[in-house]
Amino acid sequence: MPFQKIESEKLANAVVRQIEQLILQGILRPGERLPSERELSERLGVSRPSLREAVAELQESGLLTTRAGAGIYVAEVLDSAFSPALIRLFARNDQALFDYISFRRDMEGLAAERAAQCGSDTDLAVIQTLFSQMEAAHSKRNPTQEAQLDAQFHMAIIEGSHNVIM
Repeated sequence: MPFQKIESEKLANAVVRQIEQLILQGILRPGERLPSERELSERLGVSRPSLREAVAELQESGLLTTRAGAGIYVAEVLDSAFSPALIRLFARNDQALFDYISFRRDMEGLAAERAAQCGSDTDLAVIQTLFSQMEAAHSKRNPTQEAQLDAQFHMAIIEGSHNVIM
């Protein structure tokens, strides 16, 4: 039988897995600053060199960024579904735009169904609050605020679905 020697996992790999999981679960959000290196290493119970190794790997994969003198942040790219090039392509192609809208309608319907089934009371309260704020912005004829609230509303539904892929 082809058995292989079992080796203990490097601490840096365990740190990477934990931070990835926190990002997937939405606990660590795009643009959010992580605790200081000292505090994070204490919380995780790992040495600073192990933490630095994990952060370097997460930076290389594009999940974290560091700002000199400002700390470690969750990368903003996670919050953007499309590249600027794809957005421009959609703007020039009506069929692609209609396909995108159709896709959103289908997926958001599933997300809403799942949020209704799996969402916590807090999730549902956030969704309701955002909907009420959207109605108020609409009645004030404030399209900028309405668009921002609309994006937050749809994101709250997706988060309420508790499906990390959505």
